[in-house]
Amino acid sequence: MIKAVIFDCDGLLVDTETPWYKAFREIYQEHGVDLPLEQYVQCVGTTFAHFDPYNYLEECLQKPVDRTALSEKLKQKHRVLTYLRQKSPTSKRSESGR
Repeated sequence: MIKAVIFDCDGLLVDTETPWYKAFREIYQEHGVDLPLEQYVQCVGTTFAHFDPYNYLEECLQKPVDRTALSEKLKQKHRVLTYLRQKSPTSKRSESGR
């Protein structure tokens, strides 16, 4: 019988923001643009109201991007990065408190 369910909506239990940043950074690099962490942290734990990485990329490129295609590519990169992070021996050590 299930006695409790835990929702991790802010990344406290599982760090999902690092893979998101790395995925966005890879996308930016593919376009020849840098995404400084200082810029990206403006949207960590919030919506894109303070900083929209899609808008920022368009500003840097000075042209629109296909947001649908970019979003799909981003999700795929995030899945891979999250999977690799879970399989990392150092990740398991830090999560177990060793």
